[in-house]
This record gives sequence, C-alpha cells and structure tokens, in this order.
Amino acid sequence: KGVVISHGNTVACIKGFSRRLACFLEEDVPEDESYVAFLPLAHILEFAAENVFLMRGSMVGYGNPRTLTNTSARPHGDLQEFKPHILAGVPRIFDTIKKAVEGKLPEGFKRRLFDRAYEERKEAIAKGLDTPFWDNKVFAMPRQLLGGKVRGILSGGAPMSAKTQEFLMVVFGCSVGQGYGLTETCAVTTIQRYWDTQLENIGGLVSACEVKLRDVEDWKHTDPKPRGEICIRGPTVTKGYYKQPEKTAEAFSADGWFSTGDVGEVQPDGTMKIVGRVKALAKNAFGEYVALDSLESVYVLNDLALPNGVCILVDSQKAYICALVLTDEGKATA
Repeated sequence: KGVVISHGNTVACIKGFSRRLACFLEEDVPEDESYVAFLPLAHILEFAAENVFLMRGSMVGYGNPRTLTNTSARPHGDLQEFKPHILAGVPRIFDTIKKAVEGKLPEGFKRRLFDRAYEERKEAIAKGLDTPFWDNKVFAMPRQLLGGKVRGILSGGAPMSAKTQEFLMVVFGCSVGQGYGLTETCAVTTIQRYWDTQLENIGGLVSACEVKLRDVEDWKHTDPKPRGEICIRGPTVTKGYYKQPEKTAEAFSADGWFSTGDVGEVQPDGTMKIVGRVKALAKNAFGEYVALDSLESVYVLNDLALPNGVCILVDSQKAYICALVLTDEGKATA
C-alpha cells in the first residue's frame, strides 16, 4: 500500500516531534549539534527525524547500520564521525549495540565491578540521582561508542524490550524513550518525555493528534486499565492509500479516524502501552490470548537468536508455547 503524505502532514509531524524533543535539546541550537541518519530514507521515522534537524539548522550526516561503529568501519564509524546529539532508530539496532557492548565486557574482577556499577546506577536513576564516579570510571568507554555527545535515544517501529531500554539508560547515561506511530500517521503519535524511565511504555500524545480506544473482542475500555484498538485522528494522519479506495475505506472512518490494528492500554499517568495486535493474538489450551509480537521481542534477546530470528507458535490444543529460533554456527558453538 502506498501512503499519500501531504506537505501538511509533514509540517504537522515536524512541529509535534519538535515540541516533544525540545526538552532533549538546547533551545538555542549549538554550532556542533548533529544528527546521523542511518535508517533507509524511506523509513517514516528517519524521514521525520531528519526533517526536524534540518529545520533546526543542525548538521545531518548519513550512514548505514553496517558502518555505525568502529568495529565495522575504518578509520572509524559514523557515530564517531558525526557525534550525534540524538540517536533515532529501531529496536533491532539497539539490541545489536547492547550485544556488542556485552560481548566486550571483561571477565573476573572487572566484570564484577561493572555489574556493581550497573546495579548502583540503575538504583540511582530510579531515585532521580546521578553517579559521576561510575560514569567516569566504568561507563566512559562504552559511551564513546555512540560518539560521546548523545543526550537522548529514541526507538520506534517495534516494541523495545525492557532489558534493552534499561541497559541503554544505565550504560550510555542518556534518556531512552520509545515512540509510537505509523507511516499513515507520519511517524509521530506518542513519544516518551525526557528521562521518563518507564519501561515498555510509548509515552504520551504529541500535540499534533488525538487518540481514542475502540472496543474489540477481548479488549475493552471498561477493563481495569482501559484497553482497545488505537484509533488516531489529526493533521499528521494521511488521507488514504494511493489509488486504493477500498483499502482506504477499510482503515479510515468518515470522520477521519484511522484504525491502526494495534491494541493500546492507557496508564494512570495518561501514557500508553502497546499490549498486542487485534489480529496477532493466539489462544492457548487455557483459553489465554497470547500477543505473539510481544513474546518475539523478548525471546529475540537470547544470545542464540539472530536479529528478527524468532517465530512464536501457539496451538489451541497445547498447554505450552513454542519458539522457532534462527541462529548460526558461531552462536550455537560458542
């Protein structure tokens, strides 16, 4: 399906995105502010982030996932070259960065020291405190992997696991937030605020759209925490699919609401969580509905799994869940 994105959609997206990023960045744009674009330029998240930084007058550098770090590029990677202030990407990239840092951790005493620093910094973040000693002695080197100037990491496109989000916050010392949006909504619907440390949370609405939850089977707004299919309306929402009026009529209501197919849950503070897909649920032998994509995002963190290498299988006649995991010889024999 081709999504028709107008100039009006783009302007609304940039304004909404910029307002939420205001707390991540300085109001007066510093001369050295930079951003590195490494996702395909047709990816709606990259399109949105790139335009925000072009509007700010920042330097935008271009790379790709294979040349981001020093381990895969010579004389150094894109992150070292451009030293971005904000890093926007998809969970697969951040899972890879996490595994790269973990793979270089030393053994013995130094590993125990890292683990202690990690736990103490995690506790400090929960209390709104900092850990300058550990930042200087333990975390200074891994932070250079991202260029040394990153103030915030934004993830979208798929759910980021709680372990990865926590690891990035602790080790890289910056705010790590998830966002939610689709190509049909020009990327931006919700984004976590600066140093919102809630895990598996997609944040609150940006100013450019409105959201409602529509009751569907097994997901109701009358649940203890309101849940339902996320429907979005506003100036960021496309008018439809290119030359596909039937598809447009299926996804868009007469009064402008776009049905995403994603199931959201409203939290007490007004933020949201994605808890599944309307059509990506499977029922096991206990009559429980299992969100397949949520489990896949957890299981893919296993050391044996290749990125995007997990498929969850649920049989309504079986009491267990099966995962098919794609690996390679190096991981299997390590």
